[in-house]
Amino acid sequence: MRIKTKKLIFDFINACKNPARAYNIIEIMYEITLSAESKNINWLEEVGLRIGETFGKKVVTACSIGQNRSELCVGCNDDFRRTVDVGLKAIIANLFLGRIKYEYISDEMRTLRLSDARKKLLCHALVGFDRETEQEMISDEIEVGNYFDINGFYLFRMRELLSRWSDICKLANEHVAYLSDDETMNELIRFLVGAGKCLDCRAEIFYIGGKYRLVEHTRGGMIGEHLFDSFEELLCRLIDISPCETVLSGFEYGASFKTLVAIFDIKRDILR
Repeated sequence: MRIKTKKLIFDFINACKNPARAYNIIEIMYEITLSAESKNINWLEEVGLRIGETFGKKVVTACSIGQNRSELCVGCNDDFRRTVDVGLKAIIANLFLGRIKYEYISDEMRTLRLSDARKKLLCHALVGFDRETEQEMISDEIEVGNYFDINGFYLFRMRELLSRWSDICKLANEHVAYLSDDETMNELIRFLVGAGKCLDCRAEIFYIGGKYRLVEHTRGGMIGEHLFDSFEELLCRLIDISPCETVLSGFEYGASFKTLVAIFDIKRDILR
């Protein structure tokens, strides 16, 4: 058998040092190429990371970085192609509704007369707003095929979504005076987080030694753990995961505790 395209040749050459890996690559029958402008190489990096987390050793990837454009090739055995198609479609949708949406909103908000910390929290909250509707909209448009141009899709197939994002940014600019008030800002973020609340996610937060330890759970068990020096970084992560329940331990009745209570559903103050 042979490798289907030349873009995986250098991966094959490197793999020859490992016969088992080389054999797996030779067996490749199906390949998808993702393309992006080189200034957006971080998009391909994120897709590559998510592919590794999702498929593990069942796929191989190879990245070609050019002066203007870069490509990420994803290869797998033909009998795994349907699974890769479905999974890759979800990964691309999450890229657009996650990182790319955040970059768009952050750029639109750069002149907003708020502190950088407030703007960052607002951007994170707006990214998650109405996620379910936008997921349906973009999923209907994405067709991976054998080649997918991320920048091309962004420019020509996302006009409706970009219009929606532009509208919510305009609303934020029009009401910026109200957002300077802590109570109003917290109420808005609570509304935005509530609209995208994950019913399968529970967060436990431990305040220990001046740091914030966050443990994320789903019904299937613990899925992640993070340690934050900054309260603002903790808030951004909580906004991103939008837990249906948040449990606190080690907090005093201070500004941080009040902010968490104002935004999230705090069920208990002490972990049992």
